[in-house]
Amino acid sequence: METSPLGPSFFLVPPKFGTLAARLVPDLPVANSLPIIVAAAMIAVGLIAAYLPARRAMRVDPMLGLRYE
Repeated sequence: METSPLGPSFFLVPPKFGTLAARLVPDLPVANSLPIIVAAAMIAVGLIAAYLPARRAMRVDPMLGLRYE
């Protein structure tokens, strides 16, 4: 299994990201921007977790995959 260099970079979110996200949704009653940052990080992790297996499956020959069913 390969490790991704993107994993540790999620913790290096710039401090201005929270204020930017709070300005995009002005009616959102959030005391601080931490929930918005956590939600964005979870969405990014979910997208990466879905993309990596799909990219690996694209490399398999369809006939080879159907042979083992």
